[in-house]
Amino acid sequence: MMDRYTNPWRANYEAIAVAVWLLLAAFSFASAPHWRLHTPAFHAFSLGAIVMALTWLPGALRMRTARRALNGRPLAFVTAEELAKTMHRVKGQLWLGKGFEWERDQAQLAHDLLRVGPSRLAEVSLTAIGAHWLHGLAPREKDLAVPLSTMEGHLLVVGTTGAGKTRLFDLLVTQAVLRGEAVLIIDPKGDRELRDNARRACALAGRPQSFSAFHPAYPEHSCRIDPMATFGRHTELASRIAALLPSETGADPFKAFGQMAMSHIIAGLLLVAERPNLLKLRHYLEGGVDALVERALVTYCRQVNPRFDAAATIGKARDSIARVQALIRHYRQRVAPQQPSSVIDGLVNMHEHERVHFSKMVASLMPVLVMLTSGELGPLLSPDPDSDRDSRSLMRMTDLINDRSVAYIGLDSLSDGMVGSAIGSLLIAELICFDLSMFGSNYCLTTSSSLSFFENVVLGPVMANTLAQGTQ
Repeated sequence: MMDRYTNPWRANYEAIAVAVWLLLAAFSFASAPHWRLHTPAFHAFSLGAIVMALTWLPGALRMRTARRALNGRPLAFVTAEELAKTMHRVKGQLWLGKGFEWERDQAQLAHDLLRVGPSRLAEVSLTAIGAHWLHGLAPREKDLAVPLSTMEGHLLVVGTTGAGKTRLFDLLVTQAVLRGEAVLIIDPKGDRELRDNARRACALAGRPQSFSAFHPAYPEHSCRIDPMATFGRHTELASRIAALLPSETGADPFKAFGQMAMSHIIAGLLLVAERPNLLKLRHYLEGGVDALVERALVTYCRQVNPRFDAAATIGKARDSIARVQALIRHYRQRVAPQQPSSVIDGLVNMHEHERVHFSKMVASLMPVLVMLTSGELGPLLSPDPDSDRDSRSLMRMTDLINDRSVAYIGLDSLSDGMVGSAIGSLLIAELICFDLSMFGSNYCLTTSSSLSFFENVVLGPVMANTLAQGTQ
């Protein structure tokens, strides 16, 4: 903090004084022979004038330097290797770059400069973004770092396109990777440079195998991810998908019916020890639940009575409906009076529901499921972990957090906003299942410039974005 404040944006009187004294010195020295006076006196006056000019010179140079600083500074680049060295200097802190602390003196300087007008003292660029004259408010810049404990909450990064949000994310993700933390990048736009920088950060940290990338537009280069792999109760899975349906009142009967139907199907799949996924939900909602009801009834009856003979109960029934009806009669007559099951009751009610009415009630749900299971998205979002036919890696959120891996998820929302928003919502919903506080300073960083679903938001704590060969 300065002991005495001097407004550097006023006229440079010091430079004028230097010029006047130098002119007097030159005039006195040059004209000494032409006067009928003692010449050494003129020389002595010239020397004194030079001394006075030198006295005023430091102040003039300070004023000039302060004004030149208003033109901004050239872009500074730091490699990932240099950033790793910088982290040792600010151990235990998050390095944000070079800058200065905004204090009373900077506020006064900015106030005085705005009264004069920065354009009168600094070069004005029609293409530059931001107020570059801010760099002239401090004589020198130093490392800016914040304690890691301050990053445990949420962080909002706001800026127009090209303002440097991605460069900030580059710094954050590289430091998080080098600290060995779990990193999840949710990129609604799908930035290839962002993905490549994250991969290079993992290579620098000595764990390139910990990086995974998901992008629906490039299925051949994408890992598989199951947004329904982690849940506490089976109803959570149905709630995640139902939340994707638009609802004006929040009490839409079609949405409620669809959520109930999905809950019954998911509970039935779990009863028969089968992993639920989006493809199976679509299959049973479109084609009917007869096959699932039959398997669930046989499984539950055997759980209640290990000697249960399904073939004897079904008898000579050949078609699926007849077999299901025989199993339902057995369940209601022999099993339900002593050991009823809410799962079986729900599936049976779905089976007996009028088919046309059922199709109409779940009609609002089908577009979402079709979007998430069509084409290459089917095996990407509904992977079979036991299949050997798909060699693409399988990423689970539990593995991401527990193994402290790095994942890039490009949602391709600029070209397909509905699908991107749906995938992002499902993944965020699954992350909520984790108690991230037990994993320390992990981060989830989300970046966007045009998507209403994630408008320039950084979620914390699970983090992301990138650095690499060079960052601003």
